[in-house]
Amino acid sequence: MSVHALPRIAIYGAGRVGGYLGARLHEDARVTFIGRHRVIDTLRLSGISWSDLHGGSGRIGAKALDLQLDPFAAAKAHLVLVTVKSSATEAVAKELA
Repeated sequence: MSVHALPRIAIYGAGRVGGYLGARLHEDARVTFIGRHRVIDTLRLSGISWSDLHGGSGRIGAKALDLQLDPFAAAKAHLVLVTVKSSATEAVAKELA
């Protein structure tokens, strides 16, 4: 399947939960990670590693990740997964509206 035929998914909140979901979806979708400077800077340096309770694991290098700071990066996504802390959900909803 062409990369252009893959669904576009934005992960708003690129921390632990968003990082895991995005990493698992990365093989089958064009994933954009949207997060805070600290998180995005770390991902730009290290990429992302994941593991699950069944012993599965993987790693995606930083160059293969679409890392963004601007919420507008979600505009072209077919699906936006909001994975921020509950206290930030209302503010994120206003940014995405």
